Amino acid sequence: MSLVRLRTFVEVYRLRSISGAARSLALTQSNVSQHIAGLEVAFGRTLFERRSRGVEPTMAADELAQDLGDLLDRAEEAMGKARARSSDLAGVIRIIGHADFIAEEIVQHLPSLIAAGMRVRLQPAHRDLVQQMLLEGHFDLGVSAIPSSTLVCTAKSSVTSRFMP
Repeated sequence: MSLVRLRTFVEVYRLRSISGAARSLALTQSNVSQHIAGLEVAFGRTLFERRSRGVEPTMAADELAQDLGDLLDRAEEAMGKARARSSDLAGVIRIIGHADFIAEEIVQHLPSLIAAGMRVRLQPAHRDLVQQMLLEGHFDLGVSAIPSSTLVCTAKSSVTSRFMP
């Protein structure tokens, strides 16, 4: 089932008009009619009775609209937010850590970051320099084989403020 067809159905249902839905969705009347016809075939029921001034929903359309409710609106809103978060991913991410770990593990993930528009700065360093540079805010992510409770708290708040909405 196509979300575009469901969105078309909701718009026709709300406006009680194929031409109004076409204008609202920036589609042709023919496209809107085809979307509704496709849904009617998929459901095996007539959804709208065509009238001289618009359309009248059938009981099947009322039931579908009630079941869909605001779910489609919320799904589209969630998709918009996800797209916005994805498009906000830009700039430079600075990673510091043990040279072997960077070479073996971090480098594998660089193509997807670069493809997403990120620039990545890698800095090999020993444990003490990793801690110092993170605490001073020179890097976004530090990798060390030796845990540090101070760094976990500091790094966690830093990542949250820089990369989370």
